[in-house]
Amino acid sequence: MMIPHFKLTFIDMTYLNKKETKKDPKYWQLHKAKIIACNLWNIPVEDLNKETRKTEYVHARCFVMYYSYTVMDKTFKEAGEEVGKDHATCLRALRRTIPDRYATDIGFREKMDSFCKFLKTETPEIRVLK
Repeated sequence: MMIPHFKLTFIDMTYLNKKETKKDPKYWQLHKAKIIACNLWNIPVEDLNKETRKTEYVHARCFVMYYSYTVMDKTFKEAGEEVGKDHATCLRALRRTIPDRYATDIGFREKMDSFCKFLKTETPEIRVLK
């Protein structure tokens, strides 16, 4: 798989936690995760919160929610709000969508591995949580 060239762009952090500011390193970690996820799925960063069910957008949002929940220790609600969704969407993404796609879809697995590699995090376990 060819590693995409990332262009850094500034995005509107509408759902930014009140505790986090632009001076906080967590703000920039999440900002970087959003940029990488959007570039892997070839979508504009500004459209990450867009109301659509297209696969590219859904999977990019899943990546950001995964990063927010597992690495940044946010709750399901906070992780969902980062991409304009609620806690139930985040819960489904983390417990069903990511493990199912990772186990069956080679392209998704490669992108998830690349995402984790770029952000220096561990690859998710391949299991369905009950």
